[in-house]
Amino acid sequence: MKDVHHYAYLTTEQALADYATFLTDLKTVVEGAEHSPVIAFGGSYGGRLAAYMRVMYPHIITGWMKILFLRNVNNDKIYCFEPCQIQQVGL
Repeated sequence: MKDVHHYAYLTTEQALADYATFLTDLKTVVEGAEHSPVIAFGGSYGGRLAAYMRVMYPHIITGWMKILFLRNVNNDKIYCFEPCQIQQVGL
């Protein structure tokens, strides 16, 4: 596809494959990173992508974490940070 206007419309699978390729290449270029674990994380939709990345590429992604941000509706100055999903395999 040579039309750059369509590049923004990658499927989820294509985007995750691109990220997997990037991580694999990065680990070969950065000194000492070859055996470093990779933890995927995100909130909301990004958290679902992190989980999907772990399922699709378990040989690249060591663990994943979905993060939930909550706001107290009675006082908008108070925020709550809560990790709600953590999964990791042995290193």
